[in-house]
Amino acid sequence: MIEKEYKIYKNKGLVGFVIVQENEFSPDSVFLYRLYVKKEHRKKGFGRKLVETVLKDYPRTTIYIEPNSFEIRNIKEAMDITKTNDQSINVGETDVKEFWKKFGFKSINYPKNWMELKNENA
Repeated sequence: MIEKEYKIYKNKGLVGFVIVQENEFSPDSVFLYRLYVKKEHRKKGFGRKLVETVLKDYPRTTIYIEPNSFEIRNIKEAMDITKTNDQSINVGETDVKEFWKKFGFKSINYPKNWMELKNENA
């Protein structure tokens, strides 16, 4: 597996990041995970910008996500990386899925709770 990290800064400070995992045996698909934006910078377009950059870098690729893993499983690591004390996570499952639907991601049956986007952008 190959991981590629995208970061976004404001005033020389890290605001957020996302990690894409590539599989050398399946070059036409990637797994996008660990999207994190610091609490004080949320709802300002930083997460959208990160995702748009990933979509641009992976044309003609199927992109998979597990929306619920972003806020729950990886938050401790995100806090360590960004050196923040923000321990309050107030994003519901519906909110998370709605965020991804804006980009064209759709729910899939298996694995359960995952979403995918068949990125046709060139």
